[in-house]
Amino acid sequence: ELHSKIKESKTVYINTNNNIEAMSIISARDFQVTINGKSLVITVTQDSQIAAVVRLLVGKGIDVYQVQHHRSDLEELFLQVLNE
Repeated sequence: ELHSKIKESKTVYINTNNNIEAMSIISARDFQVTINGKSLVITVTQDSQIAAVVRLLVGKGIDVYQVQHHRSDLEELFLQVLNE
C-alpha cells in the first residue's frame, strides 16, 4: 500500500497574490486545498492537474508567483497510510 501511495498523490505549494480567493476557486473544482503560511497546499494525482490549476487561477485573474512540488518522505507516507 505504501508503494501505491507514493505514486498516487503529490503535494504542490502555490504562491499567489490572493490565496483566499485562489483557495475558493480551487476548492470549487473539488481539489483538496489548504493554506500553509504564504502558500496554498494542493494534493493532486497527476501532473496535468497542476497545469489545470494554474490555468484556472490565471484565467480568474489570480497572479501565480511560484509553483513548487513537494516530495513526501518515507515517514510522511507511512503516517498517511496509518491515518487511512
